[in-house]
Amino acid sequence: MTNKVIGFEITVDQNALKKLNNGLQFERASKEIVTAGLKLVEDEQIKAYSAGNRPSPPSGSTYKRTFKLQRSSRARTKKVRKGYEGIWDTDGTADYDKYVLGIKSNQAGIHRGRWKSIEQVVEAVDKKLTPIADEIIDKEAKKI
Repeated sequence: MTNKVIGFEITVDQNALKKLNNGLQFERASKEIVTAGLKLVEDEQIKAYSAGNRPSPPSGSTYKRTFKLQRSSRARTKKVRKGYEGIWDTDGTADYDKYVLGIKSNQAGIHRGRWKSIEQVVEAVDKKLTPIADEIIDKEAKKI
């Protein structure tokens, strides 16, 4: 069993899907929106700090990046009664995740401002996912 410390759950607003005509459209759109949301979370939270794009180490630091935190991240979609939900979290192997990726008040000072807090990721994902979801729903509604 893992000890999840950091996690995001993506659910689709069922009212937003009301313009879809049938269950198959509803299901496809729901899964596509959830998948897009999970990708955005991962892009904002982890992929933003890949080997080619990462915060500079503090001056005088001798720390060598291990990418353990990046490897501990995982995204899953799950079929639920009405559509899909998605979960992005860390698997607990990087037991320091809350000090790097956590809520702003829990982030260690060395990471605050260099790594995004949960609040910043939620804000960025909310802003980006709404137009993506609208586009997915519109595309699905045009299918027969």
